[in-house]
Amino acid sequence: MVICLEKRTFTIELTDTVAEKLELLTNFTNYMLRDKYPEPMTVEENIAGAVAYYLMMYFPHVSGETTKDVMKLFPLGTDAPLKNRIKEELEKRKVSQNAVARELNISKSTLSAILNNRNQPSLDVFLRIWTMLGCPSLDSILYRESPTVETGPTP
Repeated sequence: MVICLEKRTFTIELTDTVAEKLELLTNFTNYMLRDKYPEPMTVEENIAGAVAYYLMMYFPHVSGETTKDVMKLFPLGTDAPLKNRIKEELEKRKVSQNAVARELNISKSTLSAILNNRNQPSLDVFLRIWTMLGCPSLDSILYRESPTVETGPTP
């Protein structure tokens, strides 16, 4: 089951050298992630992920420069925890949690912990979920929890 909202197919021609390097990179990535993700990534999926990343960096969904947009989410020197709105995005799109867990080959309990912000996904899982959701802007799916200000007892 593919949950992506829209897909288009492009045909590209690569030199043998570039194709071999892509195959090596994909094989290496699959080897490094073999314990965590038993379903290997294809070269096409690797290319699609790289293209999506490149486009995100050069055509951010939010206004302003990419660096400034990213810094809103990841300010230096903050202790505010990073949280996600993945659950809300899935509900908006009427995508079931069971379908997502099945598609990503992760347990329902792991997905539940991610959706309820008890745990944050690994970068790989986040990118797969983000891609399934149609690559929404990062500031719509990630946010920093406001730090709690603790005050001492009142005199």
